[in-house]
Amino acid sequence: MKTGFWKSLGQSFNPKFYKEIVNQSFGRSFKYLILFLLLVSLLIGWKFSLTLKKGMGEAEQWINENLPGKIQEYLPEQIEIKNGQLSTTAKQPFMRSFAEGEGVFIIDTTGKVSSLDDYENGFLLTKTKMILKNIKPDGTVEIKERDFADIDSLTIRRGDEARGEIIEFISPQKSFVLTYDLLDRWARNIWRIAFLPAFVFLFIYFLIAKLIQLFLFIPVSLITNRVVNAKLEYKNLLNIGVYALTPPTFLATLFLLFNVAIPEFGLIYILIYSAFLVLGVINASRRTPTPLNPPKAER
Repeated sequence: MKTGFWKSLGQSFNPKFYKEIVNQSFGRSFKYLILFLLLVSLLIGWKFSLTLKKGMGEAEQWINENLPGKIQEYLPEQIEIKNGQLSTTAKQPFMRSFAEGEGVFIIDTTGKVSSLDDYENGFLLTKTKMILKNIKPDGTVEIKERDFADIDSLTIRRGDEARGEIIEFISPQKSFVLTYDLLDRWARNIWRIAFLPAFVFLFIYFLIAKLIQLFLFIPVSLITNRVVNAKLEYKNLLNIGVYALTPPTFLATLFLLFNVAIPEFGLIYILIYSAFLVLGVINASRRTPTPLNPPKAER
């Protein structure tokens, strides 16, 4: 008798159930694994989307409260690049620190500041090029330069706050205006857009990870099979291995959904999985039980 997905999911926590699935085709067991991982990916993807939605809401609040002032402080009224040369309405050198003083943003077309040698991290706009300096986590210094020679015309200026504009980009080919309304729509919808790629990524990741676990832990089943003389074939052990993945994976998913942090859970996961493998092999054993009261030999 074939067992449905939901019943199999619940019964996977009962080692005695493994005797019912031990002889089925591995294709059926693999189908169960696919459905189970789709469920796990759906739950975790949903959790990720809700977390992203909350984060975007907080970001939107920060933008509405702080961005107007930051735009006034960090962006000159206008920056223009024409025929490969930059000009600005700001008094130069225009310097602003960021990242709690660890970085600096500079605009200088006068030649007074031509490099970022005096700064650990920074962004510099000169008359003819852009320079970005960054210190990587390993301590190495990365410097990137971009010449303006191939830019015929580009204007960047503050938007009109009265019309809800933040910043405006103008070029001969196309103009773009970033508005608070546009940011608000992004903040309200990006979590929905992010769900599908997150779901697909999670499913592929879990499928690969669980298949690796299945074959990585097969020695546990093989050793148990020999020790208890269960007389199970390799395909039988794979079936047990698939369903034994359910309890530890389901437990890990619940902890993630409810933000429960368990110290050394990786070790606990291994112990739970190994325990269900051992119990599954024992309960699905094909050995002939020894009678408690064997008949006496006739004289």
